[in-house]
Amino acid sequence: MAIQRNSFGEVVAEYTSSVAGEVTGQRSDAMSEPGNPLVFILFNKASPEGAEAYPE
Repeated sequence: MAIQRNSFGEVVAEYTSSVAGEVTGQRSDAMSEPGNPLVFILFNKASPEGAEAYPE
């Protein structure tokens, strides 16, 4: 999803996602505190077995 570099251009960290989907938003500021989301991903999640489906 992203590669983090320091001010010298060296790779500090690489970020991946455990789901496949579409990026619907991302942070635009240069700094972020640990735990803050970097991107928002829209993906399909399978419903649990035995769960009822409610059409929208």
